[in-house]
Parts: sequence; structure tokens; C-alpha cells
Amino acid sequence: MRCAIYVRATPAGFPIREQEKLCRDYCEEREFTVTKTYFDEYPNRQSFNSMMSEMDYWDACIFYTADRIHSSSKNFSDWSVSLGANGRNFAIVSNNIDTMGRNSAQMFGLLRALRGCDASKIYERTSAGMKKVSGIGRKIGKPPYGYDSKYKVTGNPSDKGILVVNQGQADIVRIIFSCWDQDMSKNEIAKHLRKNNILTKAGKNEWASSTVRGIIDNKMFYQGKYVNEEGKEINYEWEAIL
Repeated sequence: MRCAIYVRATPAGFPIREQEKLCRDYCEEREFTVTKTYFDEYPNRQSFNSMMSEMDYWDACIFYTADRIHSSSKNFSDWSVSLGANGRNFAIVSNNIDTMGRNSAQMFGLLRALRGCDASKIYERTSAGMKKVSGIGRKIGKPPYGYDSKYKVTGNPSDKGILVVNQGQADIVRIIFSCWDQDMSKNEIAKHLRKNNILTKAGKNEWASSTVRGIIDNKMFYQGKYVNEEGKEINYEWEAIL
């Protein structure tokens, strides 16, 4: 995937080179190609406008923090919906917001629903909403590979949406990341899993490179942590696999 990185320096903000480094690390982990980095000094947005006019040269734009995009909730919502309508995506590294995953439809739906929210709350609510969609804390939908629904184990209604580690699948997740660290490609890892008759979440020996990628791209989730707006790593309230 071709990606553009956008960073903007603010008087009391996170250093611009650190923003760029974290965005590049994000892209490198996912094997995205960075086509160009756009820099602005507050309050200038000339490079941001240039990036948007050069949309043909990238598939997604990467930001370190949400406030680098728009401070107005309406402008942010309109911008994000327009981006999706043009077949483009974005990610906000520190807020753990990403429209490129399997939950992209829910993500854009959430952004549309946030029109009119207080500007100071929109990013907080978007991030919180995507944490639920992504399986953080309370999970909407099926648990990701490596986790099970606690409710299905206990039958207690208060446990709905809570995840617990599936130890057998957790071992496979660790194997996948071990193979990845040994420079095996996603396709090679999928072949390795099929060869050893490892079953997917659906109980089938049908591993594809896209399935492996879905796990690798969620490394921070499996580590049980995220990076906040101050650049600090914060642990989530569930058991990590990695």
C-alpha cells in the first residue's frame, strides 16, 4: 500500500521528527510504501492541502495525532467521509485509529455518526469506539484469533464483550510472529501453517496471507498496549499474548 505521512509542528507539540519516525515505523511494520512525507509549521496547512491534491499518488495518509488533521469536528468528519468516498484511507498512530483493517466500514460509519460532536471529544470518542470494534476491553463481533468470548465460557451476561486468551491459539499467534521475525513472508507463514495442519478460527486448514497479515498488523493489540498522545505506551486491561 502506498502511504503519505503528514506531520505538523506546534508550539507545545510532540517533536516533528519523532512524529515522522513513529509514522514510518507504523508503515514499516505493515510493509507499506511511504511515497512522500509532508511537513507543516503551525498554523500553516499548505503541505496538508498539497497532500490532498496529490491523492492519486497514495492510498492512505498516516498521522501521528488526530489534531494534525482538523480541530473542528465537522471539518474532520466531512474530510474523513470524503476520503472514504474517494477510496482512500487514513491511520492515526497514537490514537490507534485505522480505516484500513477489516473493520473499515464500522470506522467510517462511526465517523459519520460523530458529526456535530464537540471538537474536543471527537477523537476521544472515535478512538474509544474503535477500541470496542477492534476487541479492546469490550469486543463488538467475533473475538480475534487468539481470544475467546468470556461470556461463552461463563454464561454470565455481565461478561458479554469481554475477551479471554485461548491458550492453543495464543501459541500459534506467537509462532506467527516468531516466523515473521525470522524474515518469513506472510505467504510463507500461511503455507507453513497449512502444512502443519493448523486450524483457523473457523476450524479450517485454510490459512491465507491476508489472514496472517490481519494478525501481524495487530501486533500492538496482541501486546496489550497502545501509544497515547504523549508518546507513552499504555497497557490495556486484558491479558496480552505477546
